Amino acid sequence: MAGGPDKQMTLIRSGHIQSVVYPADSTHYGRWYGPPTSADPDEWLTTATASKGSCGGPGPKWLISRSGREKAARVTLGNRQYRPLVPAPGRYVLE
Repeated sequence: MAGGPDKQMTLIRSGHIQSVVYPADSTHYGRWYGPPTSADPDEWLTTATASKGSCGGPGPKWLISRSGREKAARVTLGNRQYRPLVPAPGRYVLE
C-alpha cells in the first residue's frame, strides 16, 4: 500500500449504531490507526496505534481542517424544484 505522510488508515471496533447507543468514553469503542505501511491487514494491525474510546475525538478536527468557511443555516427547507412535502418530522415518523 502506498501512501503519503499525511495518509492514515483507521479500523474502528464498533459500528455507527454504537456511537448513538453508548457514551463516547464507553469501553465498547476502540480504534487502531496508522499510515498504510503494508498490504497485509494483520501486519498493519501489529504496527497500528491503538486508542480506546470513540473515534469522534480526532474526526471533527480532521474534518474542520479540510472544510471551508462556515455558512449560516437556511431559514426555510427545500427550493423551487424540491419543496417540503409535510412539516418535520415527516409523515413516516407517525406511521
